[in-house]
Amino acid sequence: MSNPVVGFVGLGAMGQGQARSLIRAGFEVRGFDIDSRALAAFVEAGGVAVSSPADAAKGAALLFVLVFDAEQVESVLYGSEGAVATLPKGATVVLHTTGTPEYAENLGGRLANTGHRLLDAPVTGGKARADAGTLTAIVSGTPGTLEAARVALEAMASTVVVVGEKPGEASVVKMASQLLVGVHTAAMGEALTLAARAGANLEKLLEVVKSGVGNSFVFENFARSVIERDFETKGAVEILVKDLGIVSETARTLGLSLPVATAAMGEYRAVATAGCGRENFRAVIKAVETAGRSDEAKDERTYPG
Repeated sequence: MSNPVVGFVGLGAMGQGQARSLIRAGFEVRGFDIDSRALAAFVEAGGVAVSSPADAAKGAALLFVLVFDAEQVESVLYGSEGAVATLPKGATVVLHTTGTPEYAENLGGRLANTGHRLLDAPVTGGKARADAGTLTAIVSGTPGTLEAARVALEAMASTVVVVGEKPGEASVVKMASQLLVGVHTAAMGEALTLAARAGANLEKLLEVVKSGVGNSFVFENFARSVIERDFETKGAVEILVKDLGIVSETARTLGLSLPVATAAMGEYRAVATAGCGRENFRAVIKAVETAGRSDEAKDERTYPG
């Protein structure tokens, strides 16, 4: 039995790799993005470019949506060229966009009213794992909805974790995961800046941390790129501003105080306000380096470049 036709809206840093994984697995992928360069790269990989979300949804059994935020999801699904109007009855929307749990739950109800299904399916792992097809997919939806999307998910993700049967439950888990990504990255920036300004050998610091209890996935994989000032966009600062905003909004709703997450969000916002929102989230170190110091007072030993 051949794989079904799928639509994919959002061919950015993560979506491009995921769509290519589907193509490699034998799916016919109809893709849309507002960036013509992203579409060209997608076509070069074997995808079929279309001119709107509505065209991506035509004849598709699955529609993957990976755009920036809930506002863009609304445009993709319900805008003037929205996908819901052309998506076949019984088809499944696979929502990769990170949003609030409430939004995913509400969207599931609206799609059910039009005869469609929703799989709440945020992913984690970063661009390199998206390119390799080894992401972790966090999913919640009915068993039937999951089965409809399982083969496609397994083409993009080496780990599929089912966390519940209702849309919104996966978004809760992704929200908590993003809190840790944001805090760990900001903490790494503070540790590297402190060590550099105090005159430490940063190569030795890497050796010590990676073999000790202070290590983390973030430090293990990203500390060197921070030292080398590599802030190429593979997961932008503005994404963590948005995601930590979701954390903050949900915490207020639950009556929780999250001071560490709140402090980290302040650092990401400062970097975004300074015009670095499109740089990699590791650029949060710039907020740490400049906090409370004038340009004249900056220590030249901080980092090269």
